[in-house]
Amino acid sequence: MNSFERGPTVETFLQQLFRDRTVTNFTIYVKEGAGPQSLPSTVEDVFCAIEDEDRELAKLLGSTEHLDFLLAPSGTRPVCDRNSPGCVLYANNILTVANSFRNYGELLRADLIKQGFVVHEVYLDDEAPSVQVRRVGNDDDKDLADDVWRARYVVDDEAYRKLLEKDEIDTLDEVEVRQRHIYECIRNVHKVDPRRVDHNYEVVHCGKELVPFQNYIRFQTTPFSDIMDDFTRALREGDMEGVTKEYVAARGDMSRRIPFAVMLSAELLGCQPGEVERCKEDGFAVEEDALQAIHDTMLGPTPERLSFVRDFYGMDQTAESLTATMKRNAIKKVLHVGLGLNHVAPKKSNGKFVAGRPHLFKPLLWQEVREKYGRLDEYEATLPVEGCVIRP
Repeated sequence: MNSFERGPTVETFLQQLFRDRTVTNFTIYVKEGAGPQSLPSTVEDVFCAIEDEDRELAKLLGSTEHLDFLLAPSGTRPVCDRNSPGCVLYANNILTVANSFRNYGELLRADLIKQGFVVHEVYLDDEAPSVQVRRVGNDDDKDLADDVWRARYVVDDEAYRKLLEKDEIDTLDEVEVRQRHIYECIRNVHKVDPRRVDHNYEVVHCGKELVPFQNYIRFQTTPFSDIMDDFTRALREGDMEGVTKEYVAARGDMSRRIPFAVMLSAELLGCQPGEVERCKEDGFAVEEDALQAIHDTMLGPTPERLSFVRDFYGMDQTAESLTATMKRNAIKKVLHVGLGLNHVAPKKSNGKFVAGRPHLFKPLLWQEVREKYGRLDEYEATLPVEGCVIRP
């Protein structure tokens, strides 16, 4: 009965059984460990799993693209509003389902006995239950003091050079891989002060938000015509070569998400793609009606186009019938992945978005990096200047 993808929760099954129960004996087959290997055990677990886009929890949630309670503080991953009664109620509902599948046999047996049935359990195999409770905070480094974390993972130029040398003849261990990646993000991508980075910098800006940041910098510094020329040239070369590894890589290059995102922003702003202001720190203002309409004309004019956009930008949406929230979230996803813009929602009136209170799409990631972690050139200006001796 407890097939995780298809079976009912124990509460639903008992309701069905109550309606259809018979005076004869009956057998119920329950499989141990039918659900994912990790399930939330607290409301906070549910919130964390949603924020981490937990693939196991997705089997309970389905797509989370219909949710409109994800907030986006500057420079951090989206978080759930823990003070929202609606969010807490939703999390409790998910927790109830998780508890049902984690303790299916126990809950079923207890309720049947309570109803007056005599229950005999027969194990059809010797397998032990395999469900494990999901634990919050399995990151061993999150509690390290900033200076301790930097001493472990932030390396200087000489140490980085040695990492490159080792990588040519041997395999870097996990710590060394992280050291190299963090160094390259500090020096080549974000160009920040290495004395100010912290664990959150690695988790957020060197991880999940790295691609949006890189795409924002390219969008900010490169004219649209040059972006399109580079994009079409790469695909044209790929078409001439056939489906090669290089061609697949060209299509999979995350910078290829920029052109369509620019065209989408142009439609939302009512201008040509080349006219979109590329360094607008106060954000782009978009009315709710325009956002909904542009979704239908650009993202979803046909099922094939919508399916392509969802796959291209990594959306979990699968529903054919779209709500206003799902359309809004799709636009947000394209602009975030493609241009590094975060959504700032306006205040609602009677629970609805109204004209005159536009949505804002702002470069919060870029602002966060600049304000919190400083600049690389400011750090380099403090380094001693090596003397230059001219000998006759």
